[in-house]
Amino acid sequence: MNGRNLIICDQEMEYASRLAKYLEGKKELALQVKICDSPEQAALIRRESGAEILLIDERISVDKKELQKIPQVIWLSSSVTGKKEDEDVRRIFRYQKSENIYAGLVQVLAESGAGVNWGIHKKERGKLIGVYSPVRRLGQTAFAISKGMELAKTENVLYVNLESYAGFGGYFPEEKEKNLSMLLYYAKQELGNPGLLIAMIVKHLGRFYYFKRRSQT
Repeated sequence: MNGRNLIICDQEMEYASRLAKYLEGKKELALQVKICDSPEQAALIRRESGAEILLIDERISVDKKELQKIPQVIWLSSSVTGKKEDEDVRRIFRYQKSENIYAGLVQVLAESGAGVNWGIHKKERGKLIGVYSPVRRLGQTAFAISKGMELAKTENVLYVNLESYAGFGGYFPEEKEKNLSMLLYYAKQELGNPGLLIAMIVKHLGRFYYFKRRSQT
C-alpha cells in the first residue's frame, strides 16, 4: 500500500467526492481516499483495505464498536461549535474551504499524539537562497517575492521572511490565525510534529508557498 487510507462517509456524495479529490492532492500525508454514504460500506472498506482515518457525517448513525477499530475518527459537523456534550469527540466544520478542512485534519493528528506516525519526509535535496541587506527600505521583500514567483513557475518554492514586520501588505491574503510564530512556539515547547504543523500553516499561490512570521496589526 503506497499511502494511508482515509474514508469519507457522507450522505452528500458530491461533497465527499470533491473533498476526496482535494485531500488526495495533498502529498504531505500520502492519502488514499475512499468515499461512501453508509456505515456499512465504510466497515466493508475498512475490512478490505484498512483505514487510518474516518471522516464521517455527524448525521449518520454508526456502531461505536466499529469506530473503535479505526485509529482516527473525525466527525464532519454542520455546526461551527459542534455538540458540547461530547467534548472529546473530534469535529471539523464541514461547510468551509477544503484547505481549512485539511488544516483541521492535520491539527487533529498533531493534537492527538498521532503526529509522529505521519512524518513528512523530503526525498529530494533543495536549494536555499537568501536575500539580505543591512540597509532597509531597498525593496528586499518585493525582490525576494518576485524571484520566488519566477522560480515557482518550474518548481516548488517556500518563501520564509524572518523580519518581525516585513511589509507583506498587498502581497498575500491576510492570515491572522496561523503563522511562523506559532510554529516556533510549538517547536520550542516540543509539542506536536513540526512537519505536520508546517503543512497546516503554510499557504500557497500555485507552487509558491509562504507563511508569515507574525500577524500584521
